[in-house]
Amino acid sequence: MKSCRECKALNPQDARTCLYCRESLPSVERFNSMQFPKFNLSSLMKRRLGYLALAILILFLAELVRR
Repeated sequence: MKSCRECKALNPQDARTCLYCRESLPSVERFNSMQFPKFNLSSLMKRRLGYLALAILILFLAELVRR
């Protein structure tokens, strides 16, 4: 599915124009060749996310034990 840049509607992959607003859609070749930046978390951020996940798990288990 392709998303329209103007109205954000989803269109079939082979559509050349948006079915709703008639805006031209990017070609499949151009979309497939786009380079997306890699998301890189610093080690400090990874550690903080790990602590957050651990805290959520502890709270979840504590709630289970209370029942």
